[in-house]
Amino acid sequence: MHLTIHSYYLWSDSIVALSCVEKGPSFGGVFVVNRVCEVLPVEAQRCWVSGTCNPADLTTRRTSVSELKENSLWWSGQDWLALEEEHWPHSPTLSDISGVCVLASVSMTTHK
Repeated sequence: MHLTIHSYYLWSDSIVALSCVEKGPSFGGVFVVNRVCEVLPVEAQRCWVSGTCNPADLTTRRTSVSELKENSLWWSGQDWLALEEEHWPHSPTLSDISGVCVLASVSMTTHK
């Protein structure tokens, strides 16, 4: 079987993280700058998704192992990922989130 990949997508439920990647590695301390430098070269569309759509967040919501065993989100991800792109959730634009990274910058630099 031959599979052709036309596009790559990186999904995050963190508007702050997406905004910082869009702005580049110009602030945020060594850890943030290093993470941004790792993500920037990846040729992919970066998209925001609600935390309720993020399977990894299930473990932060005190989901038990027995609940995870039966959870389709954990095992298969969101149903909409199997649909055409026009049915996917829409990400906020950079202008919607442009102030977020500035606030993150202030808090990151003041909490060294």
